[in-house]
Amino acid sequence: MLSLSRAAIMDEKLAIPSDLSIDWDRLLDVSAAHGTLAWVWDAVCDLPQEQRPSRLQSINWGLSAQEIWDTYHHQESVLKQVVSVCNDHEIRLLLLKGIGLSKLYPKPESRSCGDIDIFLFQDFDKGNQLFCEDGSMFETALHAEFCVQNVHIENHKMLLFPNTKTKKAVGQYLQCHLNDVELAEDGYYLLSPLPNLAYLLMHALNHFNYSIDTHVISVRNILDLAVFIYSNKKYLNPEETFDVLHSIYLDRAFEMIVYLSEWLLKVDLSEYHKGLVKQRDIDKIERVIFEDGDHRSIESMSMWGKSTLLWKRFFMLFPLTKYVPRKPKNGLFYRVLKTQYKILRGKKNWHFL
Repeated sequence: MLSLSRAAIMDEKLAIPSDLSIDWDRLLDVSAAHGTLAWVWDAVCDLPQEQRPSRLQSINWGLSAQEIWDTYHHQESVLKQVVSVCNDHEIRLLLLKGIGLSKLYPKPESRSCGDIDIFLFQDFDKGNQLFCEDGSMFETALHAEFCVQNVHIENHKMLLFPNTKTKKAVGQYLQCHLNDVELAEDGYYLLSPLPNLAYLLMHALNHFNYSIDTHVISVRNILDLAVFIYSNKKYLNPEETFDVLHSIYLDRAFEMIVYLSEWLLKVDLSEYHKGLVKQRDIDKIERVIFEDGDHRSIESMSMWGKSTLLWKRFFMLFPLTKYVPRKPKNGLFYRVLKTQYKILRGKKNWHFL
């Protein structure tokens, strides 16, 4: 999966040994779980005919990839409409993650997208009024959620919710660099490389923090960062990058992602090696990403079952989460502690931390 994904992302040809046996059904399942299905299919289509999957397998895979491409093009069309409306009302739209990142890939539509995240600077309420005339909006402390032509959009009040010391530091840094943006061809704005790196890194770490119902760390999330770092090397001066990331507690996590990026893309990012990460931890993380585990939801389990499953996930992910600073109180680390505390105390209603 990694070899095929890498070939598609780096726009390279892949040579597979003729005697190599591939379980295409298993590869499809793993690729779908890690968000790399369309990339793998792009590379498969470049293989010699005799090395490709069977006709039925190819049809199933092709239809799955086509669904990703169609979803992307629909989202791109809706985003253009949203940007047009914002421009008509003199609202600046800052695009976060998603489609903005997809433009770094040789075939943007093969990057599977979830929703569209936007930030309208001081026009949060004005944007909600423009796009939620029917009142169908759900608002949280971080953003407002609504749909435009069946595309889920999150209009952010703030870039990050400050529920940890690290998020507060990153949020304050981003707040100071909100005008450090670049205008894209499609009319929306993007954060400049260094602030964008801080935001993307913190977003990826959120996924590691909240691995409660699954231990799987999506390869796509790491690939996004890998491609971003590799594509923006000339804009990310190593000394400046580490100085900024150190001030917001993300320098160790960044170097950990750098090592994973080199592993995934087979590229040289040695200028970002600072000796903050142990190689044995990187080796463990590489194994954890593809390790099969218990995917049951904890919500319907007994307290002992929850405790056992959470402890398993905690120890499985520890080589990775040890580089995640300041865990949120509703993340995996604190859920383990709280569940164990509840068992030991034998209470249903309690207050801890």
